[in-house]
Amino acid sequence: MKRRSLASSDETPQPRTLRRNAAAPSDETPQQHHRPSISAEERTVGRKANITPVSDLRPGRIDYTIHVRISRMWEFRGPNEENDLRHLDLILIDQKGDPIYAEIPPDAVPDLKSFLEEGKIIIMSKITVERAKPGYRAVENPYMIKLNTRTCIFPCTETINFPKYTFSLTPFEILPQYIRRTDRFLDVIGKITGVSNAAKVYNTSGDPMMRRVIRLQDLMGNVIELSLSGKRATEFPAEAVLDVGQKHHVIAIFVGTLMKLYRDEHRFLSGTSACRWYINENDIPAIKTFQKSLPNEATAVENIYLQSDDEMQQNFEQANLLQLQKVDPFIHKTSTSTNHLASFEDMDIEPSGILDESQSSTKRNLEETDNDNQHNIGYDNDGDQQKKIKKLRTQASAKH
Repeated sequence: MKRRSLASSDETPQPRTLRRNAAAPSDETPQQHHRPSISAEERTVGRKANITPVSDLRPGRIDYTIHVRISRMWEFRGPNEENDLRHLDLILIDQKGDPIYAEIPPDAVPDLKSFLEEGKIIIMSKITVERAKPGYRAVENPYMIKLNTRTCIFPCTETINFPKYTFSLTPFEILPQYIRRTDRFLDVIGKITGVSNAAKVYNTSGDPMMRRVIRLQDLMGNVIELSLSGKRATEFPAEAVLDVGQKHHVIAIFVGTLMKLYRDEHRFLSGTSACRWYINENDIPAIKTFQKSLPNEATAVENIYLQSDDEMQQNFEQANLLQLQKVDPFIHKTSTSTNHLASFEDMDIEPSGILDESQSSTKRNLEETDNDNQHNIGYDNDGDQQKKIKKLRTQASAKH
C-alpha cells in the first residue's frame, strides 16, 4: 500500500496520509465516448450544450447535460456479494459542490462502467431524473439520476477546480438515534484507535464472508466500533494504518455506514458496499481541524485479534471435550454420551475454557440481528451454542 505525504507550513504536526479506497481502473482505455457510432454533430452538442447545475435538476426533462465529478462508485448485489449485479451506484458532485446519487441498471453497466472511475470529471447527457428513493440515501438531495444504454459520457480534459468529497458528519453522541433506521446512510469522523484482522464469518444464509473491526474515538472520548464486511473488510489498508498509527494520529472519515444494535445492548456501525473511507486526507478541512485538536503525542493504534467462526466453533468443541473428560461418573450418572453432552450446559466452567473473553466480546459485537436491511450483510451463530456459552459464563461468574 503506497502512502503519500502532504506538505504543510503549519507548525501543528500533520497526519501522514493513506490512500483512500477507490474503484479499480478498467483495463480498457476509454475513448471519447462509449458508443463507437456517435456522430460528429452529437459529439459537438454533447460538449457544447448548456450545462445544468445539479441543484436545478428536476424530473420530467430528458435533455439535461451535467458536468460532474464521480466522488464514489460501488456495486450493489444484495445481501450476498456473489449475487448478480442489481445496479451500479454513483455519487456525483458538480462544480458548486452539490451532490446527487445516480444509478445504472444492469443492462447499461457493460456500456458505461469502463468510462466511469472514482475521482474522474465527466460530462454526461441523455439521462433521466427521478425522485430519490425513500431509503438508504447517501446524500441529501430530493432527486436522483438514472443512466441508461443511450447515456453519453464525455471525459473532461480541462483543468477545473472541482470538489472531491461530499459527506454529512453525524456526531457520535447522536448515533443511537439512527439504530435500525434505513432512511439514510451515516458519515462519521474519528481517530482510529484499533484495527482487527479480517476474519471469515458466515452470514444468515450460511455463506462465508470476511469481516474486520475498526475502533473509532471522537474528540470527546466517545468510542464506536465499525464493522466492515465483505470486500470492504479486505480492502481496508490495515497494515498501513497500524504502521503509521504507532507514532502518528490516524484520523478517518467513513461514509455510507448504518447504525446497528446487537442483542439490545451493543451499538456499532456497519459498513458494506456503500462504505468508503478517507484516511489522513489533509485536503479535507474536517480532518485537518480534527488533527489540530489532538495532542502532539499519539497513542499507538491497537492491533485487535478477531476470531473466525471456524475458530470459535473449534474452541467450543474443545471445551465440550475437556469438560466430558472431567466428568465424574460416580456423581454425573448418565447412560449415554448424548446425556453427557446434554448435561454440559449445567457444569461450571472457566470463561477461558470456551474462548478468551476479550476476543469473545469483539465477536459478539459483530453479529447483526437486524436483517431487514438488504444493503448490509449480517450473520448469526447457532442460537443454542450462544445460550450455552452465556449460561456457562454466568455460572462461572457466580462461582468465582
